[in-house]
Amino acid sequence: MQDDNSSSRLPFVVDQIFPAREVHLIAGPSGAGKTTFVFQLIDDWLSAKPVLGRDAQLVPMCYVACDRSSASVNRTLERIKPTQRPPTLSLIDHPGVTSIQGVVSLVRKHITDCRILWIDPLLHFVSKGKTNDYACVAEFLIEASRTCSREDITIFGYVHATKAREGERVLNPRQRILGSVAWAAFSETIILIEPPDNDDPTSNVRSVLVLPRNLPAEEMTYAFNSKGRLEQQQTGDFAEEMLKEFLPTLDPNRVYTTLDLMREVADFGIHLSRATFFRWVRNQVDCDRLKLVSKGKYRLPSAATPSVN
Repeated sequence: MQDDNSSSRLPFVVDQIFPAREVHLIAGPSGAGKTTFVFQLIDDWLSAKPVLGRDAQLVPMCYVACDRSSASVNRTLERIKPTQRPPTLSLIDHPGVTSIQGVVSLVRKHITDCRILWIDPLLHFVSKGKTNDYACVAEFLIEASRTCSREDITIFGYVHATKAREGERVLNPRQRILGSVAWAAFSETIILIEPPDNDDPTSNVRSVLVLPRNLPAEEMTYAFNSKGRLEQQQTGDFAEEMLKEFLPTLDPNRVYTTLDLMREVADFGIHLSRATFFRWVRNQVDCDRLKLVSKGKYRLPSAATPSVN
């Protein structure tokens, strides 16, 4: 990391994926772990570690809670126990702040050289709460972008995303943000955090998609540990080897639904994102290691358990 408070000279706050002086979004369904993920990301950032595997600029930042009390934010931080805690403000203590410019002005009374704002949730400031209205959302994000440019500040705003089920996923994940498509159209990089299976509320696995506007998407898998922190999972060669061991453990006389397979994989100790899981299933069908019985239902081929080498 580089220590440089002159972020006006910097094209990115995180190399290549987060341009400076823009609006970026942190999206996910309620309960997906957005706040936990972000506080851990901030901890890495303020500890001069790589952020999402990339170099980041060490500039002053502040977390602003729009609908949570300071006590609630502190409870989350106590659970996560970061080594570096960012300055935090709650707008519950400042009810007169009703715009992004107002947030910037408030924060800079406390942190004069603040250059990054984490705003939770960003939709708090959309005119009359019309988060589904294209014109209202577009106007809001355009003005927010102007504020970023004028005030030399970068915004990371929390928004909600739809819960996806098998066969219902929007092809472009940038369009998964709940409300108007203007959220994706008028923002820069989006981080999408979601459970791999929204029908299983007990799942501790989270898929994280980093969606820059001008670069290919990056996919990572995390899982909550016993202390409530998100740990990145190994889903490369290690997971592939475990999957080879997993397939022969299936009952050749049983028909498995997609959800059954997903649970069996997780119980075997393999943590995959939803997208990676479905790619793996399609590959097994293509290679005749699994037989598609009907939509969303699979079994091993009727012959002996197939080789997976």
